[in-house]
Amino acid sequence: MKNEHCKILTFYAISPIHAGSGSMISAIDLPIQRERHTNWPHIQASSVKGALRDHYRNYTPQKDEKLINFIFGSDYENDNLPGNPEESIPGCIAVTDAKLLAFPVRSNVAPFLWITCPLAIQRLNRDLDFTGTTKRFQLESVEKEKGIWIRHDSNCKQQNILLEDIVVSVEEEINQESLNLIVPSNINRLLLVEDEIFTYLVDTATEIQTQIKIDSDSGTTKTGSLRYQELLPSDSFLYSLVYFKDKYVPDYPKNDYPKKEKTRDGNEDKDKEELEKLYNKVKSLQMENIIQNVENAINGFLQVGGDYTLGRGLCAIKWITLSK
Repeated sequence: MKNEHCKILTFYAISPIHAGSGSMISAIDLPIQRERHTNWPHIQASSVKGALRDHYRNYTPQKDEKLINFIFGSDYENDNLPGNPEESIPGCIAVTDAKLLAFPVRSNVAPFLWITCPLAIQRLNRDLDFTGTTKRFQLESVEKEKGIWIRHDSNCKQQNILLEDIVVSVEEEINQESLNLIVPSNINRLLLVEDEIFTYLVDTATEIQTQIKIDSDSGTTKTGSLRYQELLPSDSFLYSLVYFKDKYVPDYPKNDYPKKEKTRDGNEDKDKEELEKLYNKVKSLQMENIIQNVENAINGFLQVGGDYTLGRGLCAIKWITLSK
């Protein structure tokens, strides 16, 4: 992909994540976002990009709201951008949904271990095609009710392993050293299971929390306040593709810019001058500098999803560049 720089952004959940999909009339009042065709949990691209933008806005040393609009796209409700509010700017960054790669499950051989499946690895390989890298991960088929170790420690020696209410038989292990490029080393008990078991567990083994509201006068539960909220559990591991597109940083359109323009404050010449300076400022940044600027501002940890004041959605993140 010419003029595009793609990186992998990984998310390791430090605390449970609630990237909600709204309310539902079901046993779970506040479910998490899920893919329609697989029903696997994921975090929609709009949620990921919004979290990146919010973190950049709060922690970048420049505090340049106009530059934020050019990197992440127009946001006239929160930032003041000179020019016509009806002419939106798409920004330099394109983000994909954060897909689930490793899911934590209770087990009898350890407090918990992580599971993945052939379809998850197949989709990772397919996503890598868009990055331009030649790296691929070994794809293994798994027999029914069987498991294959990708990583394990000395405590995981039993042949039959209990995953929630499912027993799988583990008879072999595979060498997936290439997976070390993406999966962090603290995921040290990673089991490859069949697609059906993975789908069943990510559907039924998420965390459900009960919420109530206390009546301040009586000190008891307020009638009708009981609700159930679904959470993607801590230690879940996801990844997203982030594209940096320099074609969204055009030259200042001197010839196409209208001679007379209606602006918010009526100061046409001043706004046009500010817009031209802003175009030149962003254009002067080489794409590598923009990438480095974003990585420096957004690194280490990121908060994703709702309930920030409850400590939810805290993720350890890592930018990964794979060789071509």
